[in-house]
Amino acid sequence: MIVFKGEAVIEGRRCAEGTYFFTPAGNRHGPFTTKEGCRFLVVKFSA
Repeated sequence: MIVFKGEAVIEGRRCAEGTYFFTPAGNRHGPFTTKEGCRFLVVKFSA
């Protein structure tokens, strides 16, 4: 996930603009929360 605008909290981690967040396969993916709103991109890879 890449945060383009705003801020999100993912799995307890604060992710500001420009943050790249990677979650390996088999791990929990979320929850996502935001107070002010956020625009981010999630890319899912599959075999």
